[in-house]
Amino acid sequence: MEEAVIDVERERCMFSEGEVYLPSWADKALNGKVELYAQLSTKDGRKFGNALVVRVYTEDQLPSFLRGNGSIYEVVTDFGHFLRLNDEELEEDFHPPQYRMKKLQVKLRLEYIRNYANIERGVVNALR
Repeated sequence: MEEAVIDVERERCMFSEGEVYLPSWADKALNGKVELYAQLSTKDGRKFGNALVVRVYTEDQLPSFLRGNGSIYEVVTDFGHFLRLNDEELEEDFHPPQYRMKKLQVKLRLEYIRNYANIERGVVNALR
C-alpha cells in the first residue's frame, strides 16, 4: 500500500489516484488496515458499539502458546467496555477500519469514557 501525504490545514489525504477527505477527528486514511487508534465501526450494534484500537500486539510479541491466530488487539467501545480480540474476531464483529483517530481525540474519548463510567458507578451505588 502506498504512503499517504497529509495536508493538515485542509485535512485531506492525497494519494496518487486522488484526494481522500478526512473527518475532522482523523489524521490518516487506513483503507482497512488495522493499527493503533483505528476507529472501528460495529457490524451489529446489539453485540458491541463502535470501538477504538488502543493497543496492538503483533504475533511475534505474543507468548508462544498464543501464536497462530494473528495479532491481538485491545479495543475500547464507546460505552467503555474493554475487549481483547484476534484478527478473526475483529473481522467478525467490526467493519474494516477507514480512519485513524488523532491522538488528541483519543485522549478526549478515553477521558469521556472514564468520566462516564465513574458517573454510572455512582448512580448504581446511589440506587442500592
